[in-house]
Amino acid sequence: MFAIPTNRLVDSAARSILREMHLMQQSGVDPEELFILDNSTEEISQHNARDLARLRRETGMPIRHVTSGEQLQLIDALARGTGQDRGVLRDLLYPEPNTGDYGKVFNLLYLLAAAHGRRVIHRRDSDCSTEGLAPELYPVLGELRFLGKTLEQAQAGTDTVERLPAAAMHKEIQIAGSDYMGDWNLDLMDLEAQHAQALPALLKLLSVPPQQIPVYRHAKYHGRNEDYRPRPLLITCETGAETPEITPYYPECGNLAMKDVFRRIPNFIGARCIGFDYHTYILGTMLGVPAVYHRNKIVHAHDAVRQQQRDLKAYWTGIIKLADYNHFITAVGQSEAFARLAAMSAPDGAAIAGVLSACQAERPWKDRLTLIERLAEEVLLPSKEPAYAETARWLKSRGEALVEELDQDYRRSIALQREWPAYIRGADALARAEVFPRVLRETGSRCAAGA
Repeated sequence: MFAIPTNRLVDSAARSILREMHLMQQSGVDPEELFILDNSTEEISQHNARDLARLRRETGMPIRHVTSGEQLQLIDALARGTGQDRGVLRDLLYPEPNTGDYGKVFNLLYLLAAAHGRRVIHRRDSDCSTEGLAPELYPVLGELRFLGKTLEQAQAGTDTVERLPAAAMHKEIQIAGSDYMGDWNLDLMDLEAQHAQALPALLKLLSVPPQQIPVYRHAKYHGRNEDYRPRPLLITCETGAETPEITPYYPECGNLAMKDVFRRIPNFIGARCIGFDYHTYILGTMLGVPAVYHRNKIVHAHDAVRQQQRDLKAYWTGIIKLADYNHFITAVGQSEAFARLAAMSAPDGAAIAGVLSACQAERPWKDRLTLIERLAEEVLLPSKEPAYAETARWLKSRGEALVEELDQDYRRSIALQREWPAYIRGADALARAEVFPRVLRETGSRCAAGA
């Protein structure tokens, strides 16, 4: 299935992803359907409903518009099926509008996939587009080429910086994705214009290995399809969770396809937590789930409204949470408990949660507060811009509150990991009973009749 999470008008992004779905059809593969997970205002959601009804008529493609109300229906159905408290499930699963809880949004797509019997999700974001790209550069072709293939099948068409043991060659690639191109990170671009060393300083604090920072900058911010990698990169972590050469080449979540791995590992959750929606495939690859970083970037550009409505405090709060998470997941990968976990063939939710919880409990508060102070002083303050100076002072004054908020985010995320197998089983049961697909068909029929 294909999916776009959105809190804005989605017509342009839907038309873009439909081009990829048609290309998949022409390749002889069923794209199944398109899900629009809509957490926008009522006015925008109604506008999206009309646009999507028109696209259904124009293309004949099955398009499911999942509104906030229908997301709550799914969660309530899971509560009934699992016997768990509805309030607890809503707290762990429902992305309240305007909270920026990107992990919850992606997790709901995982549950939607399971509730419809789908094993593969092709995700794009609502500000991503294939506009201007030749069809042979559409991301879906990179995904089709590798997703579901074994390492043995993929090895000839990829590069690798890792040793591939013969015993691993039967493993199946469950993650395939690439990067963005275009003016996709307005906040960092603006800061870099004021302070040329801002991005290298930030990447260092984000745990990017120093020797990989130039490569990372090129791959994520300055490279184009034709010049930044000659061949796709195979990522296996067979020789350990830390391989500096692969750090620049983890795909972006708006240009990504996953198979099955999301059934084992949900994303971390929390408001204004940039990067938490990368957790599934970061931890998945650390545990030995193979991935491929292909060469087909997607255009990611903000519209004029987004360019005018930037909130520095919210954005840099998210970056601080990203930095703290990066240090956390690095500590996880270096722990003895994780080494034992990675040696298991398929660790369950409780085992994964136990290791995450133990590693989080050992993290020194002092180091985490120092990270916030360094980010303010080494990244923001040197710009000499009053807005960044004010943001830096504000972040430093909130250091302890931010760490407390992060600890709460981690506790809830680890609780979700512990219960995730039960939620997936509940969604599987909904698929067998065709409960939620029927709800969406009925809703779609009503929308089409009213269009």
